[in-house]
Amino acid sequence: MLLAFMAKSKLEGRIQLKYDVLPNEIDADILLRSLSGIIQAIGEISAETTKSRVDVKVTALKGGTFNVFLLLTPETLSTLISTLGPPSIPTILRCLIEYLKLKNLLKGEKPIEVIKKQTGIEVKNNEGTIIELRDNSTLNLYLHNTKLSNNIEETFGVLQTDPAICTAPPNFGQAFS
Repeated sequence: MLLAFMAKSKLEGRIQLKYDVLPNEIDADILLRSLSGIIQAIGEISAETTKSRVDVKVTALKGGTFNVFLLLTPETLSTLISTLGPPSIPTILRCLIEYLKLKNLLKGEKPIEVIKKQTGIEVKNNEGTIIELRDNSTLNLYLHNTKLSNNIEETFGVLQTDPAICTAPPNFGQAFS
């Protein structure tokens, strides 16, 4: 499964979830549980990073490879202006992508080293591989938010139960580096 991100504007963001399935179908329960996990993860990140709520909407379905496009928009315009401010959705999406990259790097372990840099922080795993994050918020989510961890586990774990879904690990680096 490939998770791709594209910012439409400062006020809204899009996440494209691409499920590579054979044949071109997916069990509805697996899809719903996977989507539920990622939506709950986005909500958890939003609550932690902006102290506010974001609505998640499905904007389109396409045939062939199964694509689901999620449109994230603030709950109301007044909430956007008074509470979130324009950078909130890109912040939520950045944290989600950084979280997924960090989870892939650390594989459930704690980092062996965290180095503060001018542009953010560097996190090193026990194999010496380093990932750069914009700030501590994503690392704090990874280390301390078990609800978010459970949501992400549900998102990807349920996909392993369907043999029709290609099980290649997600490639977050290409789409988000």
